[in-house]
Amino acid sequence: CVTSGVKVPGGLCVPLLVVGACFGRAVGLLVQHCHTTRSSVWLEDESLFPRMFSNPPCLTLYALVGATTLLSGTTRMTVSLTVMMFEVTNNAHSLIPITLPIILARVVSSHLSATSIFENHMILEGRPCLNPSTRVDPSLTAVDVMLSHGFPIVEVNRHTIASLATLLESSVQHHGFPVVSQEVSNRPMVCHGYITRQRLIAALVKAKRKRYHDDSRCFFSSADRVPRATTDVEFDLTPFLDDSPIMMAHHTPVNMIMDLFNQLDLNYCLVINDGCLIGVITRDVLASAVMSLGMSRMQAVREVDWT
Repeated sequence: CVTSGVKVPGGLCVPLLVVGACFGRAVGLLVQHCHTTRSSVWLEDESLFPRMFSNPPCLTLYALVGATTLLSGTTRMTVSLTVMMFEVTNNAHSLIPITLPIILARVVSSHLSATSIFENHMILEGRPCLNPSTRVDPSLTAVDVMLSHGFPIVEVNRHTIASLATLLESSVQHHGFPVVSQEVSNRPMVCHGYITRQRLIAALVKAKRKRYHDDSRCFFSSADRVPRATTDVEFDLTPFLDDSPIMMAHHTPVNMIMDLFNQLDLNYCLVINDGCLIGVITRDVLASAVMSLGMSRMQAVREVDWT
Protein backbone atom coordinates (compact mmCIF):
# COMPACT_ATOMS: atom_id res chain seq x y z
CA CYS A 1 0.00 0.00 0.00
CA VAL A 2 1.00 3.64 -0.43
CA THR A 3 1.61 4.50 3.22
CA SER A 4 3.96 1.57 3.86
CA GLY A 5 7.38 3.04 4.65
CA VAL A 6 6.30 6.65 4.15
CA LYS A 7 7.43 8.98 6.95
CA VAL A 8 3.95 10.36 7.55
CA PRO A 9 1.34 9.32 10.13
CA GLY A 10 -0.76 7.27 7.73
CA GLY A 11 -0.89 3.90 9.46
CA LEU A 12 -1.08 0.43 7.98
CA CYS A 13 -4.33 -1.14 9.20
CA VAL A 14 -6.76 1.02 7.23
CA PRO A 15 -4.82 0.81 3.92
CA LEU A 16 -4.51 -2.95 4.34
CA LEU A 17 -8.23 -3.22 4.96
CA VAL A 18 -8.97 -1.14 1.86
CA VAL A 19 -6.62 -3.12 -0.39
CA GLY A 20 -7.88 -6.44 0.96
CA ALA A 21 -11.50 -5.36 0.55
CA CYS A 22 -10.85 -4.35 -3.07
CA PHE A 23 -9.20 -7.68 -3.81
CA GLY A 24 -12.00 -9.61 -2.10
CA ARG A 25 -14.65 -7.68 -3.98
CA ALA A 26 -12.81 -8.40 -7.26
CA VAL A 27 -12.94 -12.11 -6.47
CA GLY A 28 -16.62 -11.74 -5.61
CA LEU A 29 -17.30 -10.03 -8.93
CA LEU A 30 -15.54 -12.87 -10.72
CA VAL A 31 -17.67 -15.42 -8.89
CA GLN A 32 -20.75 -13.35 -9.65
CA HIS A 33 -19.83 -13.30 -13.32
CA CYS A 34 -19.44 -17.08 -13.35
CA HIS A 35 -22.76 -17.43 -11.56
CA THR A 36 -24.53 -15.14 -14.05
CA THR A 37 -23.09 -16.43 -17.30
CA ARG A 38 -22.63 -20.04 -16.24
CA SER A 39 -19.87 -20.28 -18.76
CA SER A 40 -17.85 -22.82 -16.83
CA VAL A 41 -18.32 -26.44 -17.69
CA TRP A 42 -18.55 -27.60 -14.11
CA LEU A 43 -21.35 -25.11 -13.43
CA GLU A 44 -23.60 -26.35 -16.23
CA ASP A 45 -24.99 -29.16 -14.13
CA GLU A 46 -26.89 -27.36 -11.37
CA SER A 47 -27.76 -30.62 -9.67
CA LEU A 48 -24.19 -30.88 -8.34
CA PHE A 49 -24.36 -27.66 -6.31
CA PRO A 50 -28.03 -26.75 -6.00
CA ARG A 51 -27.74 -24.78 -2.76
CA MET A 52 -24.42 -23.06 -3.33
CA PHE A 53 -25.31 -21.44 -6.67
CA SER A 54 -29.01 -20.95 -6.17
CA ASN A 55 -28.42 -17.37 -4.94
CA PRO A 56 -25.94 -14.77 -6.24
CA PRO A 57 -22.76 -14.29 -4.14
CA CYS A 58 -22.69 -11.58 -1.48
CA LEU A 59 -20.03 -9.07 -2.57
CA THR A 60 -19.95 -7.51 0.91
CA LEU A 61 -18.93 -10.81 2.48
CA TYR A 62 -16.21 -11.30 -0.14
CA ALA A 63 -14.86 -7.82 0.58
CA LEU A 64 -14.92 -8.45 4.34
CA VAL A 65 -13.11 -11.77 3.97
CA GLY A 66 -10.48 -10.20 1.70
CA ALA A 67 -9.86 -7.31 4.11
CA THR A 68 -9.48 -9.54 7.18
CA THR A 69 -7.33 -12.07 5.32
CA LEU A 70 -4.82 -9.48 4.10
CA LEU A 71 -4.67 -7.80 7.51
CA SER A 72 -4.17 -11.13 9.28
CA GLY A 73 -1.44 -12.29 6.91
CA THR A 74 0.43 -8.99 7.16
CA THR A 75 0.14 -8.19 10.87
CA ARG A 76 -0.22 -11.81 12.15
CA MET A 77 -3.39 -11.00 14.12
CA THR A 78 -5.80 -13.90 14.58
CA VAL A 79 -8.15 -13.96 17.57
CA SER A 80 -8.21 -10.21 18.13
CA LEU A 81 -8.97 -9.60 14.45
CA THR A 82 -11.79 -12.17 14.49
CA VAL A 83 -13.38 -10.54 17.53
CA MET A 84 -12.92 -7.09 16.00
CA MET A 85 -14.65 -8.03 12.76
CA PHE A 86 -17.43 -9.83 14.63
CA GLU A 87 -18.09 -6.68 16.65
CA VAL A 88 -18.02 -4.53 13.51
CA THR A 89 -20.43 -6.71 11.51
CA ASN A 90 -22.56 -7.90 14.45
CA ASN A 91 -23.42 -10.94 12.35
CA ALA A 92 -22.92 -14.41 13.76
CA HIS A 93 -23.38 -16.04 10.35
CA SER A 94 -20.17 -14.40 9.04
CA LEU A 95 -18.03 -15.68 11.91
CA ILE A 96 -16.96 -18.95 10.25
CA PRO A 97 -16.35 -17.39 6.77
CA ILE A 98 -14.08 -14.87 8.49
CA THR A 99 -12.29 -17.20 10.92
CA LEU A 100 -11.22 -19.85 8.41
CA PRO A 101 -9.47 -17.43 5.97
CA ILE A 102 -7.77 -15.70 8.91
CA ILE A 103 -6.30 -19.00 10.13
CA LEU A 104 -5.23 -19.93 6.60
CA ALA A 105 -3.59 -16.53 6.06
CA ARG A 106 -1.78 -16.81 9.38
CA VAL A 107 -0.39 -20.25 8.56
CA VAL A 108 0.71 -19.30 5.04
CA SER A 109 2.33 -16.00 6.12
CA SER A 110 4.21 -17.70 8.98
CA HIS A 111 5.50 -20.29 6.51
CA LEU A 112 6.72 -17.61 4.11
CA SER A 113 8.23 -15.21 6.66
CA ALA A 114 8.93 -15.45 10.39
CA THR A 115 8.37 -11.72 11.02
CA SER A 116 5.41 -9.41 10.50
CA ILE A 117 5.42 -6.13 8.60
CA PHE A 118 6.00 -4.15 11.80
CA GLU A 119 9.07 -6.20 12.72
CA ASN A 120 10.38 -5.88 9.15
CA HIS A 121 10.06 -2.10 9.37
CA MET A 122 11.99 -2.10 12.64
CA ILE A 123 14.75 -4.18 11.03
CA LEU A 124 14.92 -1.87 7.99
CA GLU A 125 15.18 1.20 10.22
CA GLY A 126 17.95 -0.37 12.29
CA ARG A 127 15.90 -0.70 15.48
CA PRO A 128 16.36 -3.70 17.76
CA CYS A 129 13.72 -6.33 17.18
CA LEU A 130 13.54 -9.56 19.17
CA ASN A 131 11.06 -12.08 17.88
CA PRO A 132 9.75 -14.22 20.78
CA SER A 133 9.52 -17.25 18.50
CA THR A 134 13.18 -17.04 17.43
CA ARG A 135 15.46 -19.66 18.95
CA VAL A 136 19.20 -20.20 18.65
CA ASP A 137 21.57 -23.00 19.52
CA PRO A 138 20.91 -24.07 23.16
CA SER A 139 24.65 -24.33 23.78
CA LEU A 140 25.15 -20.59 23.27
CA THR A 141 25.52 -18.56 26.46
CA ALA A 142 25.77 -14.92 27.47
CA VAL A 143 29.50 -14.89 26.79
CA ASP A 144 28.82 -15.53 23.09
CA VAL A 145 26.61 -12.45 22.59
CA MET A 146 27.80 -9.96 25.20
CA LEU A 147 29.81 -6.81 24.58
CA SER A 148 33.04 -7.50 26.44
CA HIS A 149 34.87 -4.25 25.67
CA GLY A 150 34.24 -0.85 24.20
CA PHE A 151 31.38 0.14 26.51
CA PRO A 152 31.78 3.16 28.84
CA ILE A 153 31.94 2.68 32.59
CA VAL A 154 31.85 4.91 35.64
CA GLU A 155 34.59 4.11 38.11
CA VAL A 156 34.03 4.69 41.81
CA ASN A 157 35.94 7.69 43.26
CA ARG A 158 37.79 8.41 39.99
CA HIS A 159 35.56 10.98 38.34
CA THR A 160 34.96 14.67 38.62
CA ILE A 161 31.97 16.65 37.43
CA ALA A 162 33.92 17.73 34.35
CA SER A 163 34.99 14.17 33.49
CA LEU A 164 31.42 12.91 33.83
CA ALA A 165 30.21 15.67 31.51
CA THR A 166 32.89 14.65 29.02
CA LEU A 167 31.79 11.01 29.36
CA LEU A 168 28.21 11.98 28.50
CA GLU A 169 29.31 13.95 25.45
CA SER A 170 31.57 11.17 24.13
CA SER A 171 29.00 8.37 24.54
CA VAL A 172 25.78 9.77 23.12
CA GLN A 173 24.66 6.36 21.80
CA HIS A 174 24.78 4.77 25.27
CA HIS A 175 21.82 5.04 27.64
CA GLY A 176 23.54 3.92 30.84
CA PHE A 177 26.84 3.13 32.50
CA PRO A 178 27.92 0.33 34.85
CA VAL A 179 29.46 1.57 38.09
CA VAL A 180 32.56 -0.46 38.89
CA SER A 181 35.69 -0.35 41.01
CA GLN A 182 39.06 -1.60 39.86
CA GLU A 183 41.88 -1.37 42.35
CA VAL A 184 44.59 -2.68 40.03
CA SER A 185 44.77 -2.33 36.25
CA ASN A 186 43.95 -5.44 34.20
CA ARG A 187 42.11 -6.89 37.18
CA PRO A 188 38.41 -7.90 37.30
CA MET A 189 36.01 -5.00 37.75
CA VAL A 190 33.75 -5.31 40.78
CA CYS A 191 30.24 -4.18 39.85
CA HIS A 192 28.46 -1.87 42.32
CA GLY A 193 25.43 -0.89 40.25
CA TYR A 194 24.18 0.92 37.19
CA ILE A 195 23.41 4.56 36.50
CA THR A 196 21.29 5.62 33.55
CA ARG A 197 22.09 8.54 31.31
CA GLN A 198 19.04 10.49 32.47
CA ARG A 199 19.96 10.06 36.14
CA LEU A 200 23.55 11.08 35.52
CA ILE A 201 22.41 14.23 33.70
CA ALA A 202 20.05 15.01 36.59
CA ALA A 203 22.94 14.53 39.04
CA LEU A 204 25.15 16.97 37.14
CA VAL A 205 22.31 19.50 36.97
CA LYS A 206 21.87 19.21 40.73
CA ALA A 207 25.61 19.62 41.26
CA LYS A 208 25.60 22.79 39.14
CA ARG A 209 22.61 24.11 41.05
CA LYS A 210 24.45 23.60 44.33
CA ARG A 211 27.44 25.47 42.89
CA TYR A 212 29.90 22.60 42.75
CA HIS A 213 33.01 23.27 40.68
CA ASP A 214 33.96 21.29 37.57
CA ASP A 215 36.93 19.79 39.41
CA SER A 216 34.81 18.59 42.33
CA ARG A 217 35.22 14.89 42.87
CA CYS A 218 32.25 12.54 42.65
CA PHE A 219 31.89 9.42 44.75
CA PHE A 220 29.40 6.71 45.69
CA SER A 221 29.03 6.37 49.44
CA SER A 222 27.35 2.96 49.05
CA ALA A 223 30.50 1.64 47.34
CA ASP A 224 32.94 3.02 49.91
CA ARG A 225 34.20 0.78 52.64
CA VAL A 226 34.27 3.72 55.05
CA PRO A 227 31.12 5.89 54.88
CA ARG A 228 31.68 9.61 54.57
CA ALA A 229 29.51 12.69 54.29
CA THR A 230 29.24 15.05 51.36
CA THR A 231 31.60 18.03 51.53
CA ASP A 232 31.90 21.21 49.54
CA VAL A 233 34.45 19.66 47.22
CA GLU A 234 32.88 16.20 46.83
CA PHE A 235 29.51 15.27 45.41
CA ASP A 236 27.68 12.07 46.37
CA LEU A 237 26.05 10.21 43.44
CA THR A 238 24.52 7.44 45.53
CA PRO A 239 20.90 8.73 45.31
CA PHE A 240 21.14 8.39 41.53
CA LEU A 241 22.64 4.88 41.57
CA ASP A 242 20.69 1.72 40.87
CA ASP A 243 22.45 -0.66 43.24
CA SER A 244 20.41 -3.70 42.14
CA PRO A 245 20.58 -3.76 38.34
CA ILE A 246 19.67 -6.70 36.13
CA MET A 247 22.58 -9.12 36.31
CA MET A 248 23.06 -12.49 34.68
CA ALA A 249 25.69 -15.16 35.07
CA HIS A 250 28.09 -15.71 32.22
CA HIS A 251 26.72 -19.22 31.59
CA THR A 252 23.09 -18.12 31.13
CA PRO A 253 21.65 -19.53 27.86
CA VAL A 254 20.90 -17.04 25.11
CA ASN A 255 17.34 -18.34 24.73
CA MET A 256 16.66 -17.55 28.39
CA ILE A 257 18.14 -14.07 27.95
CA MET A 258 15.86 -13.43 24.98
CA ASP A 259 12.82 -14.55 27.00
CA LEU A 260 13.77 -12.20 29.84
CA PHE A 261 14.28 -9.27 27.47
CA ASN A 262 10.86 -9.87 25.91
CA GLN A 263 8.92 -10.61 29.09
CA LEU A 264 10.47 -7.92 31.30
CA ASP A 265 10.97 -5.40 28.46
CA LEU A 266 14.65 -4.99 29.35
CA ASN A 267 17.02 -2.60 27.64
CA TYR A 268 20.22 -3.93 29.18
CA CYS A 269 21.68 -6.55 31.49
CA LEU A 270 25.10 -6.90 33.08
CA VAL A 271 27.04 -10.13 32.67
CA ILE A 272 28.99 -11.07 35.78
CA ASN A 273 31.31 -13.83 36.87
CA ASP A 274 31.89 -14.22 40.62
CA GLY A 275 30.60 -10.70 41.24
CA CYS A 276 32.89 -9.12 38.64
CA LEU A 277 31.65 -7.39 35.51
CA ILE A 278 32.82 -9.09 32.31
CA GLY A 279 30.38 -7.68 29.76
CA VAL A 280 27.14 -5.91 28.91
CA ILE A 281 24.19 -7.07 26.81
CA THR A 282 21.88 -4.42 25.38
CA ARG A 283 18.80 -4.91 23.21
CA ASP A 284 20.72 -3.69 20.16
CA VAL A 285 23.63 -6.04 20.81
CA LEU A 286 21.34 -9.02 21.45
CA ALA A 287 19.21 -8.39 18.35
CA SER A 288 22.30 -8.02 16.14
CA ALA A 289 23.89 -11.14 17.60
CA VAL A 290 20.74 -13.23 17.16
CA MET A 291 20.34 -12.00 13.59
CA SER A 292 23.96 -12.83 12.75
CA LEU A 293 23.65 -16.23 14.41
CA GLY A 294 20.51 -16.93 12.41
CA MET A 295 22.17 -15.93 9.14
CA SER A 296 25.23 -18.07 9.87
CA ARG A 297 22.96 -20.99 10.73
CA MET A 298 21.08 -20.57 7.45
CA GLN A 299 24.38 -20.41 5.59
CA ALA A 300 25.55 -23.61 7.30
CA VAL A 301 22.32 -25.38 6.37
CA ARG A 302 22.73 -24.26 2.76
CA GLU A 303 26.31 -25.54 2.68
CA VAL A 304 25.21 -28.90 4.09
CA ASP A 305 22.41 -29.14 1.54
CA TRP A 306 24.82 -28.20 -1.26
CA THR A 307 27.37 -30.79 -0.25
